[in-house]
Amino acid sequence: NAYQVLGDERWKGAAAKTLQYLDATLYDVGASGWGGSQYADPEYYAQPVAERSEWNPPRVDPTIFCGPNALAARAHIAWWQATGNGISLAKAKLAIDMLLNRFRKDEGAYAHYLTKEGEEPAPVGLLSDGSEMMGACLDLYEAGQGALYLDRAEEIAVWIRGHLEDPRGGGLFDGPARPDAVGNMKYPAKDLTDNMQTADGLLRTFLATGEEEHARLAHRTLQAFLPALGQLGFFASSFALASERALLQPILVHVLGPLADPRTQTLLQAAQRPYRFERLVQPLDPTNADDRAHIENLGHPLPAEPIAYVCVATKCLEPTTDPAALTELVRTAQ
Repeated sequence: NAYQVLGDERWKGAAAKTLQYLDATLYDVGASGWGGSQYADPEYYAQPVAERSEWNPPRVDPTIFCGPNALAARAHIAWWQATGNGISLAKAKLAIDMLLNRFRKDEGAYAHYLTKEGEEPAPVGLLSDGSEMMGACLDLYEAGQGALYLDRAEEIAVWIRGHLEDPRGGGLFDGPARPDAVGNMKYPAKDLTDNMQTADGLLRTFLATGEEEHARLAHRTLQAFLPALGQLGFFASSFALASERALLQPILVHVLGPLADPRTQTLLQAAQRPYRFERLVQPLDPTNADDRAHIENLGHPLPAEPIAYVCVATKCLEPTTDPAALTELVRTAQ
């Protein structure tokens, strides 16, 4: 994101090195996901870089965790947004599909990690996993990978509202109550960052679906943390971002065209090339009955070729079929 905003190649290089480490060291091709971590080995890391090749690198914990894998997938989507690298987008989709297929236990609830046969079941329904999965699914939806991902994001939002909201004190618990757990683990807590990321995802889901209950829950979540704002320190950054999403006029980019058409995909990537936090890109495929109805409700004519509309709240600019022009419209829209 820093590279998108500033154009400084140092930030692009830092992101590239991070992804290279993730994929070269932690990625499991057979599982289509990333292992949890590389083991600590103080003696290995104390060696000069030139001499490390003579040592066996620390082993990787192969445990695949839900939330961190969704976050790694989102990093690849961000790389695609900034650079247009389709390989990163494909890897992200592969990982999220794996999580949807293997971690989804209840409609909207996900296991925290994969377990082997005979092992104790992993916790299910943690807010941290739900918030990352919601964000990743929304990212894939905006990237034109299909309406299924919007459906899964909304499913998570509904589950969180029904199972994790504190109706008395406000805010969202970090997971369902666990009466059989040990000590304080019996009692759910409220993590600020996970609450704020969930609020952000809820607001994005509202913009994509028009379902106001998602926005109402997001606002209730933000309001629950207002009394503690003065003591949050740098943790207030997550509150600031979610609040920005709630307060700023959204920049809505409607990309009309068949998802299978390369011109549509080019417009979708062009719309996400500049960093605009308040932006939501909505692919609308006229060959899909639901999307066709949505296009008509928005008042856009059915397109003869892929075309994009940039709207600030309800005011739409002149549409364009040119990717470079679309990038500039998104960058300067206000």
